[in-house]
Order: sequence, then structure tokens, then C-alpha cells
Amino acid sequence: MPDDLEAELKAYLKGEKLDRSTGVRKSDDPNDESKRYQAISRVRSRIREELPEDIAVLSEHHPELFNEFRKTACDNE
Repeated sequence: MPDDLEAELKAYLKGEKLDRSTGVRKSDDPNDESKRYQAISRVRSRIREELPEDIAVLSEHHPELFNEFRKTACDNE
């Protein structure tokens, strides 16, 4: 996940508003809610489309990394 998308998602999940280009917290903007939904939609798409393939590659080619991923993802529920 690119750093800017990750920062944007973390900020929105925490209820903060960041300027996407600078990462600086910004004031209320009527478009923020739309941007929030767009960020969430992009992350959902990556989870559905890219994560399964990444997991399969890790499982097959890098079992130790796969086990680390699984432990982190599953133990933090």
C-alpha cells in the first residue's frame, strides 16, 4: 500500500483530516466526506483484488513471511 494511501486511510479512520499532498491536518471541507469514502473504497478494492494474490505468493514462495503475516493479521483481531 503506498504511503500516501496508508496515511490517508489511517487519518480518516481516526477521524482526522489530512491534506493528501502534504499529510498536514486541514480544516473542514465539504468534500472531505467524499474523499473519505473514496479512500475506503480504494482500500476495499485492494483487499479484494490484490491481497488474495499476495497471500498466495507468500504462502507458496515465502512460507516464513506468510506465517508472520498470518500471525499479525489473525492475532490482532
